Amino acid sequence: MTTPTKITRVLEVLDASSSSPANQCPPMERRITRNLAQFELLRASGLTWRQIALGLPSWCQKDGAPVSEDQIRGSFSRICRKRKRIAPPRPAVSSEVKAAPQRITRNTENDPLQPQATSTSSLMAQLELTRKLRQT
Repeated sequence: MTTPTKITRVLEVLDASSSSPANQCPPMERRITRNLAQFELLRASGLTWRQIALGLPSWCQKDGAPVSEDQIRGSFSRICRKRKRIAPPRPAVSSEVKAAPQRITRNTENDPLQPQATSTSSLMAQLELTRKLRQT
């Protein structure tokens, strides 16, 4: 469980991460991408997007207005979708040719799963026994 002091510290670190020269705000998606783990921690701690937006007073839009909860939520959602779309790296293909696995053979003489050669008379006897059992 995350304590309120830890949440406050995370918000302070995030708020300080937007510090930049005057009249220049880094793109929000870049800031969120760099601090994705902190945003995930804040959301897992139960903070709403509104609470997160209010905790980041120095985060601003291009025109200098504070960012809204919808902008943060939308950027976070886009980043997470992009990460899910990126396929994991494929394993390197070895240039060596591997030998086919050897087939395991088993003795099928007394195997109950294998059909046994039976005579027609014994099949008829089994069929007759099955009929009698169904009638009772």
